[in-house]
Amino acid sequence: MQDLTGVKEAPESQVRILCGACHAFPRPTDFPKAHWPYEVAQGFKFFNTRLKEKMSFTPPDIKSVLKWYVERAPDVIPIKTNTIPIGGCPVRFEKTTYFLPNVHYPIVANVSLANLTRKTKFDLLVCCIFPGAIYFMQPDTPHPELMKIADLKAPVHAVVCDLNDDGVPDILVADLGSLPPTNAKVGDVTWLRGDKSPDNELSFTPITLLTNVGRVADVEPIKVGARTDLLVSEFGHQTIGSVIYLENKTTDWSHPNFVPHVLDSRAGAIHTLACDLSGHGEQDAISLISQEHEQVVALINDGHSHFTEKLIYAGDHPALGSNGIELVDLNHKGKLDVLYTAGDLFDPFSILREDQGIYWLENKGSYPFAVHKLATMYGCYRAVAADFQGNGRNDIVAVSNIPIEVSTNTAALRLNSILYLQHLPNDEFKQCPLEQGTCYYFTCVAGDVFGDGRNSFVTGTAFTPGRPPSHGAVTIWRNRGKAM
Repeated sequence: MQDLTGVKEAPESQVRILCGACHAFPRPTDFPKAHWPYEVAQGFKFFNTRLKEKMSFTPPDIKSVLKWYVERAPDVIPIKTNTIPIGGCPVRFEKTTYFLPNVHYPIVANVSLANLTRKTKFDLLVCCIFPGAIYFMQPDTPHPELMKIADLKAPVHAVVCDLNDDGVPDILVADLGSLPPTNAKVGDVTWLRGDKSPDNELSFTPITLLTNVGRVADVEPIKVGARTDLLVSEFGHQTIGSVIYLENKTTDWSHPNFVPHVLDSRAGAIHTLACDLSGHGEQDAISLISQEHEQVVALINDGHSHFTEKLIYAGDHPALGSNGIELVDLNHKGKLDVLYTAGDLFDPFSILREDQGIYWLENKGSYPFAVHKLATMYGCYRAVAADFQGNGRNDIVAVSNIPIEVSTNTAALRLNSILYLQHLPNDEFKQCPLEQGTCYYFTCVAGDVFGDGRNSFVTGTAFTPGRPPSHGAVTIWRNRGKAM
């Protein structure tokens, strides 16, 4: 901490103008004293690179702003030991872990269930940042194995669709290009075109649909009439990033042609999911934009692929760490809600905070949506909803990832690494921890993995050096019915 003796505090009005110009105003209590030099320096960097030429405002001296924050910040932000023990889950899950040969520190960014090789049963797709590859598995077969189907740079999301309408499933891949943050244009959207094979073996031809952009976190199909367009979440870093609508202008699939239209020019887009949110029969979209923005926004389609943005949710401060959304009618009232998670801890000087966890953004027919915090979960990274009990209610499974640079005491603090939320009849949720302390998950997915009529779930591990060797790449948690 630099010496601020004799430094006069900046007026609060000026601090608010400077620090709230492009995102929610950061409160002094959001960080302990020792973190504020970095945060204030970041704020001045943002102002000088993004806003200085646009605003007729001369900011106060950086030390005076730092003094204002330090004088009001706590010495520490306490971490609470979890008091809810493992147990109480109404469902019995049987876990099986699968490994990648000779890979001790896999970084699994995404797991998804899709009808890739079979129309009536799910296959499992696994995106690995390290090694940079996509794997495939048929979980319900007698001896399932993870088989590589493509080598890429840093694939973080994959979705199955028949892009060229030839009757053969394809895979659309969002490639981050680089796990470490960078403003370099290293991101790609890759079409793994499914090729017809006489022996029914998986065969794909990689075709780049979008390149020379910032890190790409997601690509999703959006149906417009008979054609398939694409929604791209260009996460980027600080000075680059956007939500891009790729309009399909292809007339010859040997030369695919997609025309980009920027829907939101802010960095930090993580997911952009197609949906009929307004009920008019057209495909709208919902996008999660993180970084300092921490917003969930609706993109309403006017019927001609022109989108109007409406705010669904805005975080209270710019360090909330938004990292995931799932669209689901959580309470079965006929409106699409958003299951939202916050808890990203991979920025410099990240800390464990009580506002990290699982949120239900309830759609009541107006904007913004109603916000319900369902559970605090330090380092929460992903949550999915499914009817695990077969009672018509959506329960939730969530996973966490806490780097050792942030905390080495996850086991001693009994921090939840896998949390089951039981949906009670009054729309409250009971916390039933399944696993604690092993907070190394980036992703999970739920569905009828085994074709037995029960929803199971799958988790993907993200190990980084400094932790013990891998406990496997993916784990399938098979639903064995009601707990005894």
